[in-house]
Amino acid sequence: PLIFITSMDTDQAYIDSVDSGGDGILVRPFSPAVFKAKIKSIQRISNLYQQVQSLQQEQQQDAELAEKMMSEVIESRNYALDRVQVIKKPATIFSGDIQLTALCPNGDIHVLLGDFTGHGLRSSIGAIPVTETFRAMTKKGFSVIDIVSQLNKQLNQLLPADLFFAAGIVCISEHEKSVYIFNAGLPDGYLFNNKGKIKKQFESTHPPLGILPDLLPDAKVEVINIDLSDHVVFISDGIIEARNEQGELFGVERFEHAATEGIAENNLVTNVEQYLATFCRGVPQEDDISLVAAPCNNWLKKVVSNRASIPE
Repeated sequence: PLIFITSMDTDQAYIDSVDSGGDGILVRPFSPAVFKAKIKSIQRISNLYQQVQSLQQEQQQDAELAEKMMSEVIESRNYALDRVQVIKKPATIFSGDIQLTALCPNGDIHVLLGDFTGHGLRSSIGAIPVTETFRAMTKKGFSVIDIVSQLNKQLNQLLPADLFFAAGIVCISEHEKSVYIFNAGLPDGYLFNNKGKIKKQFESTHPPLGILPDLLPDAKVEVINIDLSDHVVFISDGIIEARNEQGELFGVERFEHAATEGIAENNLVTNVEQYLATFCRGVPQEDDISLVAAPCNNWLKKVVSNRASIPE
């Protein structure tokens, strides 16, 4: 601690000592007892500061452990981790974004990208119930609209009024050569061909889940015919709202350029991450950044292969 000693008993002397980084000031004359009391007072503040630091470190460790356990529960059970490309960059320890994949009984694939309001621990409280509902209903063969409807009801009952869930869900049906898309509050999703050209964009057609007790009466799934070499891509708004030092947004145009180039070169995730890093140049991240990209082909081969490996 730094203590200023002065003969100037004025307000300006106190202000100058604080502005210069002082932790206290003593005006002459003073006794040794007063000097010792001042030291004791500053030491007491220092001890409290150390206690706060210790508590913060414990909270950090607890939060890291909880996040690790949550990630294992949510992500380790995802289907085809080797085939679905993911970017996940939380703004804090806990991410309010989740990426889920699950296998349907008929060999179709369900993929979900979700973005809870805000970020941090509070925004992640709905992740586990969403995960369990999504996987259980997919496993039982429910359609995309059935899953979305149930998630909406569940989150409306579970979440506080100011917390909701923007989500994009796609069912990739290789044998039908179709994708079934529902976008509720996310930025546009994309269907790219294998050259990186945008074939179709999937706009949000419904408010984020959890706001309304039931889906809107006209809520429906968009069905698109595909080539098996196509890719479906969803992003969270953390990508397009990332800022540089001048406060400029990364924006849709930069993302589309990075994604087009990345898919054409077969390195979508790396390319988008590099474009973001170059643009932001170390500016602190304000929101969770997420991307999920799934190919539209070779799922049936993977399903057959997995089933063949299961012992009788």
